[in-house]
Amino acid sequence: MSKAEIEPYGAEALEKQYPGTALVSLTVAAMLVLGVLIYPMLKLFFAPVSDEPITVQATRVINYSELAAPPPIDLEKRIVEPLEAVPTAKTVKYLPPVVKKDEEVPDEEYMPTREEIGRSVIGTRDIEGSDSIYVEQHKVEIVSEPIKPPPTQTLTFVERMPEFPGGQKALQDYLKGALRYPTAAREAEIQGTVYMGFVVETDGSISDVEVMRSVHPMLDAEAVRVISAMPRWIPGEQNQKKVRVRFALPINFRMHTP
Repeated sequence: MSKAEIEPYGAEALEKQYPGTALVSLTVAAMLVLGVLIYPMLKLFFAPVSDEPITVQATRVINYSELAAPPPIDLEKRIVEPLEAVPTAKTVKYLPPVVKKDEEVPDEEYMPTREEIGRSVIGTRDIEGSDSIYVEQHKVEIVSEPIKPPPTQTLTFVERMPEFPGGQKALQDYLKGALRYPTAAREAEIQGTVYMGFVVETDGSISDVEVMRSVHPMLDAEAVRVISAMPRWIPGEQNQKKVRVRFALPINFRMHTP
């Protein structure tokens, strides 16, 4: 009996095929490299040869003697034409009248006429000029305007703050007696604190009443009415002078439950 031959497989088969595969790969790589190196030489060898001559443009050299001579320099002095003089107005010397004796008055001193003075400019000496130039003289009027006093500055904090007549207790009594809770606001149970701002003038009067923080238009309107109807305050003072002071005052609207 003969033993059956066992064919190699797996790693053994790959190991057996490796020398042939490596030889083929190296042969193909060598042919590619050789083709890349030989291709330019083959292309140059088989390229058609042209019979046309190659034109080479030579550089022209110019000698200094061939250059044209520069234009001559004009060394003559340029004659500058004189500028035309600007025509000036004719000026007549003003001679103030002086009382002198007849023998003290020189004959050569000439007194210009009114017509000459009207056509000329009054100056300290006589200057010949063009009679066509006339200098118009305007009458200048100086109008004095009264100096307006600077606007009074409104301060926030002063040495002596404004005060309601009678003090803080009198102010609270006034607010309690003057405030009228709006009926619609009471029925809608609207309540809160309206912060009011106003200016105490130098005479103690109230101005620039404004709502700084609102609660409801009905309560705001009542607070504005009460603040505007306040009597004159004792004005604030700064450096022993009465000044305008901006003041802030909260107005409370509270409903008392029975």
